[in-house]
Amino acid sequence: MPLKDLSLLASAVLDLIQPGTLSDGALFKLQCVIPEKLLTSALDLIDRENVVKLTTPWGRTEYQILGSAAIHTVILEPRNNYMPSYCSCSAFAHLVLEPDPHSMGSVNMF
Repeated sequence: MPLKDLSLLASAVLDLIQPGTLSDGALFKLQCVIPEKLLTSALDLIDRENVVKLTTPWGRTEYQILGSAAIHTVILEPRNNYMPSYCSCSAFAHLVLEPDPHSMGSVNMF
C-alpha cells in the first residue's frame, strides 16, 4: 500500500478515537495499519505525557514530541501532494526528505 494511502487510513482510525480512551477495537485497528514496535513506542510517549498538541493561530495542528534527546515537531495535516506529513526528526529527514540517488540520472537539469 502506498505511504499516502496508509497515512490516510491511519488518520481515519485515529479520528475514531476519543480523547482519554482507547478501546480494544480501536487498538486492534491501529495494529492493522501501524507496525507493532512503532505503535508501542507511540503509546508509551502518550502514557508518559510526552506529546503536546498545539493549534497555531491560523488553525494548523502540530504535535511536539518530547524525546529523550530533543523535542520534535510533527505535522500530520497534508501540506501538499508530495509530502502528506512532516517530522523534524533526523529519521524523517533521512528516509523521506533526502533525494533518491537513483533518480538523478533521469532528471533533465536544463
